[in-house]
Amino acid sequence: MKRKDMRFCFFVKMKGEGRRRKERGKRRRIEKEERVKYELPSFETTPSKKNSDLTQFEAKKH
Repeated sequence: MKRKDMRFCFFVKMKGEGRRRKERGKRRRIEKEERVKYELPSFETTPSKKNSDLTQFEAKKH
């Protein structure tokens, strides 16, 4: 149980100010997630749908 709590704190920390230390690992995982988010829709939806999703996600992110 304690270990699980630590894991959760780690994820919360990454979103907040204490993320500098684990930045590298976080970046790698986000890269992977974005690849899934961007490439999967391109295969199974129309181009217009994909583009709208992309811009929406970008707007949310920045």
